[in-house]
Amino acid sequence: MQKQTQQARDSLPQSSLESLESLYLDPNNYRIIDAENYVKEPEKRVLNQDVQRRTYNIIVGKNAEHVRDLIDSFRENGFLPIDQIQVRRLGDSSEFLVVEGNRRIAALKYLQSKYEEESVDLGRLDPALFSKVPVVYYTDTGEGHHLVLMGLKHISGNKKWPTINQAELIRTLHIKHGKSLDEASKSLGISKREAGTILETLSLIDIYRDSDYGDQFESSRYTVFGEIVRNQKMRAWLKWDKAKMTAGNAENLDRLFSWISKDVVVGDESDDEQTHEAIVAGVRDVRELAKIIDDEKALDNLESTRSLSDAALSSSVFGEDKAKKSLAMIDKHANVVFGLSEHVTDADREDIEKLIGKLRGLAASGKTQPVSAAARPEYLAGKNTDKFTRIDIAEFRGLRDITLAGAKTVNVVAGINNSGKTTILEAVRLLCSLTSTRDFLSLVKSRGRVGEADPVEIQWFVEQLPRLSVRARFAAKAVALRVGVGEEKQENMAQYLNSARLDAAVEGNEFSSRVHFFENYLPRAEGEFASLCPSVSATPFSALDMGLLLDCHSKSLKEDSKDTVIEFLREHIDRGIKSIELDDRDHFIVTHDSKPSLDLTMFGDGLQRIFKIGLLFACAEDGVVLIDEFENAIHVSLLAKLPALVHALAKTFNTQVFISSHSKECIDAFSSNIPDEDVSFYGFTESDGAAVCRHFSGERLHVLLESIDFDLRGGVK
Repeated sequence: MQKQTQQARDSLPQSSLESLESLYLDPNNYRIIDAENYVKEPEKRVLNQDVQRRTYNIIVGKNAEHVRDLIDSFRENGFLPIDQIQVRRLGDSSEFLVVEGNRRIAALKYLQSKYEEESVDLGRLDPALFSKVPVVYYTDTGEGHHLVLMGLKHISGNKKWPTINQAELIRTLHIKHGKSLDEASKSLGISKREAGTILETLSLIDIYRDSDYGDQFESSRYTVFGEIVRNQKMRAWLKWDKAKMTAGNAENLDRLFSWISKDVVVGDESDDEQTHEAIVAGVRDVRELAKIIDDEKALDNLESTRSLSDAALSSSVFGEDKAKKSLAMIDKHANVVFGLSEHVTDADREDIEKLIGKLRGLAASGKTQPVSAAARPEYLAGKNTDKFTRIDIAEFRGLRDITLAGAKTVNVVAGINNSGKTTILEAVRLLCSLTSTRDFLSLVKSRGRVGEADPVEIQWFVEQLPRLSVRARFAAKAVALRVGVGEEKQENMAQYLNSARLDAAVEGNEFSSRVHFFENYLPRAEGEFASLCPSVSATPFSALDMGLLLDCHSKSLKEDSKDTVIEFLREHIDRGIKSIELDDRDHFIVTHDSKPSLDLTMFGDGLQRIFKIGLLFACAEDGVVLIDEFENAIHVSLLAKLPALVHALAKTFNTQVFISSHSKECIDAFSSNIPDEDVSFYGFTESDGAAVCRHFSGERLHVLLESIDFDLRGGVK
């Protein structure tokens, strides 16, 4: 590779100065071949103005977003000739094609147009540069030689292209220019095995593009196809032929394509259409799928529920293997303790008795299922433009006879501490979940500030079970939910503690489920697990479930909402933030202009909370987002900016938002920064020891704030 690099350098003659007008962008540059509107162009069309305009727009992006870093650098530092701009003469003319440096030339062309048309400030960039750009003439016209130069810089070098662009270059060297796999890999400084995997990945992508799902392919999903090709269990299931680079099992291949694609279901009416997100959306999902890929029962569950986690829980292969390993560990450690019996204390013996009870309970279980395995059904509501319009709480915790009328897109529940704001949000969350026992237990945990994966003391947990009676109007539907707590006859009454019963009705259709609690083994669930619509919640008092956050991150990437959140952080908190990405340990890493890459947890609590709340909306599409103590950890100067972000995300995902707040600044910000017709306010006060709720439309509160600086937390004066 060192010899080839030296030959490449020897082919470059002296440098010179050329005007920007004589430098033409390369429409076939491998940096842009994954763009949606990319078109491969013959050299005779390089000078065509339409071709140049299209190439410029692809490289620069909307509002120059793809070259913003270069524009900022030019203004701050001027033009620093750190890297060569290599150009090639087009025929005998005085016009040149940019071989290396297309982004820099495009950024300079953008600044030139802004300077000449709008007289924008160039900072330290000397406008004389536009007519005297330092370039190096590139004379070796062999495309293969040129591709090697590009590969050395953008594949094995420090300025990498997107993965799929790197892959296409390697395939071009191998297929079009006749380099063997060994030659191609050595010339680019990568392993032969990696080069082979790249070609197999591109072959799988080609097959997908030719399938019925091909219009859904996005270059950002290259890594998903790469993981499929790398995973030995997936290769075996597909009967992947390495030599032919194709799958021998066409039926399994089609099933796989359906799992990595969105599913559009069309009803009887022409406008009755539902879109389900891809089941397998990322590399992590491929690895989870591989664990159950040989279990046909689990795959049937996967296709019926469209939930990878539910399929894994139902997998006999996955479950039996994990159960056997766990029992083997119990046996192994029991033998160790037996050998140390003289050191076992009375307290240890009490723990042993508890373990024995758990094992007896495990042996007795069978007629019901663990709560975690209760599958989530399709949501009853489907896609709706309307959400909750009225909620009547007859009984829930300390609340009695509370009505929330006139609910809108954004709903602000306000009051002093301990006035019942959080309880209102919990009631809405239970309405969304109806008879989902899994969501019910998750709410009880979050109320006790216990993480999803954290253990709980079961006796304490049972004491926290709430009773509830609530009705609502959801769009045009009448919805009712009742939660009762009481004993029911069980086989193992010696271990039995209590039960919760969830009864729901939606437009006359009734659903019921139960969850039973035992002293020494996990809760068991039975019945119909019906949910009204998606809901996600955020509270400052307990961390967001990491599984939920990862799911939201994946969905926010598909809908581009993550960029909206990061742009907000960049504009209002830290202009140096370039991106926030997941690493292979599922940590969010912040790339910054002036700092080394840092874990998100190294930044302020307010920035972290805004980022995570912003991601939640993608998981609540056509549903509800609940945010408790909205202003917590957020600086008062940001409160006037955030409502517009919340409103925009709610509109993007057709989501209804309920927030609680005891901050007047926060309440006023929502009144001032969201259209009156899209926001509703509820003030909680106390009268004769009972909570009282007063409703204010967006328009009415707006008038009160402007006329008398009204404080919603104190009610009507």
